[in-house]
Amino acid sequence: MAEKFRTIKVGNKKKLNYIRMAEILFQTQEEVEFSGLGKAINTAVNCAEYLKRKGYATIQKIETSIVQEETLKSAKILIVMKRTPDFLSRKPLENNNKNEQSGTSQP
Repeated sequence: MAEKFRTIKVGNKKKLNYIRMAEILFQTQEEVEFSGLGKAINTAVNCAEYLKRKGYATIQKIETSIVQEETLKSAKILIVMKRTPDFLSRKPLENNNKNEQSGTSQP
């Protein structure tokens, strides 16, 4: 079986965008990876921690490294998460939409 898309490259967007992307990927994937470079490491960690605290996924592996980009070195993180067995029954995307409509969504 070919490996499907499962890596989320975290940048400078709001973390809610990456959390939603992970929730969508967890609908069809057992594992999702967050990859962050430099300042985006904090966002990647916050997204993974949010999904863990909500009970949507568990952290399987964390890898850190230094990446050489021309003359600049940057820190990199890769966080592998596995969805929980009851993830599909929780329907987190529906819960987020209800919270947004009432104005209470704050990951």
